[in-house]
Amino acid sequence: MKRWLGAGLAVAAVVWTAAPAAAGDAYAKIESAEANGRMDVQAIAHLPAGVEGRYELEVRKSGPGGVSRTRQSGRVPAGGGSGPLSRTSFNLGAGDILEATLTVFPNGGEPLKDVLSVGR
Repeated sequence: MKRWLGAGLAVAAVVWTAAPAAAGDAYAKIESAEANGRMDVQAIAHLPAGVEGRYELEVRKSGPGGVSRTRQSGRVPAGGGSGPLSRTSFNLGAGDILEATLTVFPNGGEPLKDVLSVGR
């Protein structure tokens, strides 16, 4: 799923992807919230019971001040979890673009992906 948000709102904005159809469905999603010029990005994933995997979250911010990148990765537990797998935060100024890609690799399954793009 790919989403584009035009940032620059004076109030906090939260973006949610569609919830899974059933508790056993596998999904990967990026949640984001903007407040006071900061964009917070969280990696969320769910895998069915008995299926473990790993994730990679790549975030790139580019703009007049240059380019900043972060890559975070780790384990996705079977049957879900109790919170975000990863969190990162960036300051966003005029002309900045933030692009985030979350890829979840379930053991023995096809990769799951979510992409978020935000621009000012």
